[in-house]
Parts: sequence; C-alpha cells; structure tokens
Amino acid sequence: MSQAFASKHGQHVMDIDKGKFCISVAVNQISTNQLVRDVHIAIEGRDYSADLIILLGLGIDVILGMNWMSGHGVLIDTSTRVVMLREPVSK
Repeated sequence: MSQAFASKHGQHVMDIDKGKFCISVAVNQISTNQLVRDVHIAIEGRDYSADLIILLGLGIDVILGMNWMSGHGVLIDTSTRVVMLREPVSK
C-alpha cells in the first residue's frame, strides 16, 4: 500500500519494532518497517481483509501479493485477462 493511499483512506500505520519487510520490485529492493493491519477490501460486493505493508516511493495504491492470492484461491487466466476469487471465508 502506498503511504498516500493509507493517508487518504485514514488507515492506521504501525511501525514494526523488530525486523523489516524487504520487497523486490523490478531490479530494486524496497525495505520498510510499516504495516497496516486488517485492511477491509471490497471486490465486486465481496469483503476480504489483508495486512498490507507500506511501500514508500511507489505510485501503486495496493498490491495483493502471491501469498494473499494463493490463500484466497485466486486464479489468474492470462489468456482472457480474467482474475477469479473464491468466496471470502466468514470469521
């Protein structure tokens, strides 16, 4: 999640005391210790949640990573450019 997007949507950004997240983007690595927990995500009327890290210097609002997608049974059909999600699990 970008810092600007978190601010615009009133998200509470937490600093992680121990360790950092390192993300590879193209040929660069981004290191951060900021996180937003339990972010509500609505997709086509279905509600999901995710813990999102703050990625400084990127102009992308939100990136749902491979771990989140595999945990939610996301299927990506590149030939038709369709992304399919399973129904969210109720808590």
